[in-house]
Amino acid sequence: KRIEIPLDNTSNNTCMSPLEAVLYRSYKVNWNLKFGKCEACLGISGDKLEVHPLQQKVGGAFLPLRTPHAVTYNMESVVDCSRKSEKKGKMEIQITCLGENRFKDYAFECEAKLGQEILDKCKTIFDLRSSSARKEFWREKKPFRRHSSLSMRRRPRPENHVNEV
Repeated sequence: KRIEIPLDNTSNNTCMSPLEAVLYRSYKVNWNLKFGKCEACLGISGDKLEVHPLQQKVGGAFLPLRTPHAVTYNMESVVDCSRKSEKKGKMEIQITCLGENRFKDYAFECEAKLGQEILDKCKTIFDLRSSSARKEFWREKKPFRRHSSLSMRRRPRPENHVNEV
C-alpha cells in the first residue's frame, strides 16, 4: 500500500495523524529570550526537538550583543508544550524540557495557525510515547506552577500577633 501525506495544510482537520506527528518538520518562529527576541527554526520530530537561531546576534539598545546557542533535546526529555497566550493572530507557546536535573522553559511566538500545529504535533507525540521525565514533571513540578506550594501560601498569623510600629 502507498501512504500519501498532503504537504500543504489546507485541510481543516485539526487532528494530526501519528504518522505525520513523528515526521520531522521545521517551523520558523520568534524565540523569546530573557533579553529580547530572536528569529529561530524550531524542528520537531518523533525523536528530537531542535531550536536553531537564524539571527547571529541579539541585544537591546543598552545590552551587549550576544549569540543565542542552538539547543537539541531528545523527545523523552520534552515534558510539556502549552499555549501561554493568543492575541491579534499571534500565539505564544511554551515548551518545557528536562535539562541537567532541572526543567527549562522555552517561549516562542508565531502565527496562531502555526502555533496550533506545533501544539497538536507535540501532544500527538506525547500520546504515542510516554517518558519518565514527563511523569515526574506532572507529579512534582506542575503544582508549583499553580502556586500551591507551601512557600506560596499565606502563613496564618498567630492569635497573639500585634503589629509593631
